[in-house]
Amino acid sequence: MKLEPSLIRDLLLWAEENLPRSNGLLEFPVLEGWQKNEVAYNCLMAYEAKFLDAIDVQCKGDPFKQMIPIKLTYAGHQYLENIRDPEIWKKTTDGAKKIGNFSIETLGELAKGFVKQQIKRHTGMDLTD
Repeated sequence: MKLEPSLIRDLLLWAEENLPRSNGLLEFPVLEGWQKNEVAYNCLMAYEAKFLDAIDVQCKGDPFKQMIPIKLTYAGHQYLENIRDPEIWKKTTDGAKKIGNFSIETLGELAKGFVKQQIKRHTGMDLTD
């Protein structure tokens, strides 16, 4: 199974919009364009990356361990803020494709760099280290 950065982004956006549930019911995310096993695997990866708090469930006869998200963590909110803007996300993924090898952490850092460029362009303030 593949770690899909775009699916992680979709999952975090879904979690921000839908969690925590006011009725207290747990729901496995259904994300357009992604298969259930892809969502399940990437949800587990987002949990392991500490982007989501989740509950581990495994239904009888289902070979997949599923993490059902219950809320975004602080780290999840911070990562999402850097990759939220579609223009920033496109620049980030385009830049990463040119390099060829990248991690979720690297994507976050690259997106953060693009956010800092926007801040400088709009405010004149340079936030680079």
